[in-house]
Amino acid sequence: MNYLVIGLVLALGIGLLALGGGWLRGRFSSAPARPAAQEAPVQVAAGSLTRAELEQRLTRLAETPPPETLSMGAKCYKPAMPPKTADYVCPRDGSRTQYSLEDEDGYPMLQLLQFELPAMRRSLAALEGLEARLDESELCKKCNPGLKEPALVLVVEVPGSKPGELREHRVRRVTLDDVRLLEEFLQGATAHRGDYGRETPLKDHLPRIRALLGLGK
Repeated sequence: MNYLVIGLVLALGIGLLALGGGWLRGRFSSAPARPAAQEAPVQVAAGSLTRAELEQRLTRLAETPPPETLSMGAKCYKPAMPPKTADYVCPRDGSRTQYSLEDEDGYPMLQLLQFELPAMRRSLAALEGLEARLDESELCKKCNPGLKEPALVLVVEVPGSKPGELREHRVRRVTLDDVRLLEEFLQGATAHRGDYGRETPLKDHLPRIRALLGLGK
């Protein structure tokens, strides 16, 4: 009987020692702590050029000799006449704003709605190396009631100096010619094709390209 009691006491003591050792190992373990969760950086669109890459391209264009031959463009060109009225359909709410040839800025606005705006949308959607879009809200009288001289706004996601850093750069009164400049610059062209097919050295337009990109002088 005494032997049985002694055996139970020994077994109980061994169990307590085992539990205590496991608690001590967990208490004073030298295993490294898990790192704190880090905030994910802003995601840059795949294929977008970095700020350094854009600056390198601007410098390269400035140092590139102009093309030896440039097209003088069409000598005789009759532009297509827009209709007397045109409706702008707001992509936000679907409301319609009608513009007339009799308005103060009627002709340029109808030219914009009928010919330039569709071309600008296509070109910006196809840009490679840069995230850019149009803010068309000024053209909608429901979004901006009473606004005089509405214009398109170019919105460019400008890369920052740090990886993943972006900021929004906005340029008001952007034109189809401006979009062509961005397209040609990103394609590595050396000539700019303007109205009626007339070509000029692309490097002559560097100040405007920098302004559109928001990269200063």
